[in-house]
Amino acid sequence: MARPIAWILVLALFWAGLSGYAKPLLVGSGIVSIGLAYWFTRAAGVELKDWSVPRLLWATLTYLPWLLWQVLVSNLRVIKIVWSPKLPIAPRVVEVPCDLQTATGKALFANSITMTPGTVTLSVGETFLVHALTEKDAAALLDGSMLARIKALEPGGSE
Repeated sequence: MARPIAWILVLALFWAGLSGYAKPLLVGSGIVSIGLAYWFTRAAGVELKDWSVPRLLWATLTYLPWLLWQVLVSNLRVIKIVWSPKLPIAPRVVEVPCDLQTATGKALFANSITMTPGTVTLSVGETFLVHALTEKDAAALLDGSMLARIKALEPGGSE
């Protein structure tokens, strides 16, 4: 019973953070959206069962702010690239090592890469195949900082 409550709480906090409004129609829409998202997740059998509820909450509180900052910084960098008359891009596909042990960790890593402007995860396995817009994007993935943050959140990692 703790897992559904935790999921609903995380989704509600995420929705409230994105919405910023407390009008009855919007709150009602948010409640319906959260209920549907939770129901579809359960029906599809894609619940995150390999991380405990406290671990998921800890990841939400520690990793999510860091990721949102990375997304903001990358957005600004990509805007600068796109607006540049020289369009300084050097697209490439790189193999990014991944030694994460859980499906949740791998999903978080793949989605974090794709959410960060300038990179897209193409395939997931022992290594992740990633399209990078610039050499800097590729180097940032290969330095392992994002992977290390997620690895610390996995069971057995340092919390």
